[in-house]
Amino acid sequence: MERAHSLLLSEAACSQLAEHQRPQFVFEWLTHLKKLLPVTDRVDIKQNQRRLIEQLSGVLIGSPGPPTRWLLAHCVALLYRLGDPIAASLFVDRCHDIIRSKDDSPSGLPTRLAAMACLGSLFEQLGRMLVGSFKDSLTILLKAMKSAEVSATAGLKPPEEVKCRGILKAEDHTPASQVLKQSALPSSSPDCHRWKQSRVPPVVEPGFTEIRQALGRAFSLSCRLLRAHPARLLRYEWKLGSRLLTVGQFADDRDDTSYLVKALNREGYGEYTCDITNEAGAGRCTFLVTGKAYAPEFYYDTYSALWQNKPRVYGFKLQWTQMEPNAVDRILAYRLGIRQKSQSRWWEQEIAMEGSIQKGELLTYNLTELVKPESYLVRLTPITRYGEGDTTDTTPRTAPVNPHLSKRDFEYAAPRHQIHPQQDCSTTHCSKQGFYMYIETSRPRLEGDKARLLSPTFNTNSKTSSSSSVTYCFSFYYHMYGKHIGSLHVLLRQKGQTVTDTSVWTLVGNQGDRWRQAKVNIHPAAAFQIVMEGVRGAGIEGDIAIDDVTIEEGECKDPPPNNLRSLAPPSSPHIWQLSVTLSLALIGRQR
Repeated sequence: MERAHSLLLSEAACSQLAEHQRPQFVFEWLTHLKKLLPVTDRVDIKQNQRRLIEQLSGVLIGSPGPPTRWLLAHCVALLYRLGDPIAASLFVDRCHDIIRSKDDSPSGLPTRLAAMACLGSLFEQLGRMLVGSFKDSLTILLKAMKSAEVSATAGLKPPEEVKCRGILKAEDHTPASQVLKQSALPSSSPDCHRWKQSRVPPVVEPGFTEIRQALGRAFSLSCRLLRAHPARLLRYEWKLGSRLLTVGQFADDRDDTSYLVKALNREGYGEYTCDITNEAGAGRCTFLVTGKAYAPEFYYDTYSALWQNKPRVYGFKLQWTQMEPNAVDRILAYRLGIRQKSQSRWWEQEIAMEGSIQKGELLTYNLTELVKPESYLVRLTPITRYGEGDTTDTTPRTAPVNPHLSKRDFEYAAPRHQIHPQQDCSTTHCSKQGFYMYIETSRPRLEGDKARLLSPTFNTNSKTSSSSSVTYCFSFYYHMYGKHIGSLHVLLRQKGQTVTDTSVWTLVGNQGDRWRQAKVNIHPAAAFQIVMEGVRGAGIEGDIAIDDVTIEEGECKDPPPNNLRSLAPPSSPHIWQLSVTLSLALIGRQR
């Protein structure tokens, strides 16, 4: 919440300044607010939104100068877009009242111009959400332009530009020509003519795209025009670096232009640009064409990845797959780097690759002579004839694999401020101390992406139990809150002659802003692991957290309602009980 508190203007500090110092203080606060709003949690923005609007309204009626009013307009629109947009219409009405006022004094004019700027930014940021106010805003702005006092002022041009730029957003839903026709203003009036002749530079997509290609391949680059005014006599110009490739003019029925690379050579790598221009300016699409290989993705589900042949010396089986291996030239080798975390020196060698690597192919390399208890950082970099590609790091873990012999807390933990839950649901039951695990659903994660947590391997051979199947109670707390929540699954992985994964518990969708407990009986017939799988939903507001994961031999006592799903009938009563508390290790994300 510290960041949220810093959103507000320090009125106490501002009041202590001299009168001539306060505008600079407000300007610096607006500059800070413009940078801080996009990186602040939306819950914090909504909690402070009412007070922020009051402070911004105070700046609005304080006769702000041109730099301050443009920052003010941007912050107001950004606040309603990131916070609660429902009340934006009230701010629009406030701007209408200011513009309608007859106060043309030197102190009143800056406030009217600031209100115009705020209207333009609100329409630009919120667009269709304010379509109900579109007609009134346009009518009021056009009437304000008739005023001789406003027209003769040098400050007129910026509000006019903002008005037109913002209105184009609302035009997607309600055409401006229709609104002008419905209003009492004749279409041939000078005001309408001036509005129609406003110029908008081309807006294009994509702004920037990275493209990875192998030598000798053909591919096409395309730049699309979204809007421009005037929309005729548009020209395009393609370049590679500073070298001109082609120029031309848009046909009336086209809104995009393409450039074809027939066979990529070494000189064809670099930055391609397409500039689309009209009388008002230019829009640019940029394409970075490179032959860099994508990063390798480490495989964390290796069975018996650790071994030890000497005291204090161990080995580690490193396994990975290559992301999109066919996108670029064949990978010739990997550069392996390894260093002790307590030191800065890297030891490096190359792992040669023979033949082409297939997508999903599991690659293996054994690391030996690793010294306990040192922790190591391992780095892999793919190499093609283009050069080095993207790098991936990992840290081998030296945890024991049999929890029947010892209890082990794994090293992975997530700070509690990185996810929606405001508390850790530790053994003290939802305290503000400790840690929990969660899946991060922000970019570049996509809908359907999976993150898995694996427990250590458990042996089921009880010394005193005569039954071939032992019952265990698996319990945990979960937090699933957000409109984009995907699903959480618990799988039982049994390791007999073959490895099988069986779903024993699943939950989908938003479960409210609270920690809940789940318990489930499992009946493994062989050595087993517990797999917890989180699946990303449709958007970024879908983090799923877990905490207090335990497994005990015996039936679950007082299970929560509607949370149990067993694989087999209950086994015979157990004779001895084993209780192990797990802090699960993050094994990796699977797509």
